[in-house]
Amino acid sequence: MKTHLTDIVLKDIISCHQIRNKRVLDLLIAHYFSNLSSLHSYNARKNAFGLSIDIVTDYTCALSEAFIRFEIPWYHPNLKVQSRDPKTAYVIDSGLRRAASRSAQHDSGKILENLVFLELKRKEAEVFYFKEKQEVDFVVTEDGKSVGAIQICASNLKDSVTKKCEIRALFECMENLILKSSIIISLDREENIKIDSNRTIKVIPAHQWFLMPSKLI
Repeated sequence: MKTHLTDIVLKDIISCHQIRNKRVLDLLIAHYFSNLSSLHSYNARKNAFGLSIDIVTDYTCALSEAFIRFEIPWYHPNLKVQSRDPKTAYVIDSGLRRAASRSAQHDSGKILENLVFLELKRKEAEVFYFKEKQEVDFVVTEDGKSVGAIQICASNLKDSVTKKCEIRALFECMENLILKSSIIISLDREENIKIDSNRTIKVIPAHQWFLMPSKLI
């Protein structure tokens, strides 16, 4: 896996994009793989690593063009606001985390979220994230209109505090985007949570969701 990552870096990025500083590229790769399924901004990386904004932008875009890193924006009606706010970053293969960064910690929630993103991308879904008082991992849209929301929860939903937190986030999202349904993708739990007469949150085990033929919500 280490050799595979090295081959990708050397062949698909350094030579194709004329990367001059491999050390900086390695630093950014390690960062994105260590912090998959997390919010990122170019300015934050610039300040954290003491790099120019042009270097961070160019090298990150090179990773995206090589299909190693992906990002989704905040779902917001104002495109200017949407474009400048932090984006959630994902990687092509969470299994490459150890090869890219020795400091990467196992986080089943982040890994599951990354896998769900890759499946959404494979099915060519238009996806964003939602954030107001609460945050929801994915908002799925069709022709620019929101059609559903997805929250990832690898924690124990039997815990009342965890369950209330996830429901609260989805409820706020459904209220803001006028959605009738949303789902929580869990590790093994399945149930329907009735919010009111018109709105429902479905809890679906991950293995069932991944086997769904086409419908995502």
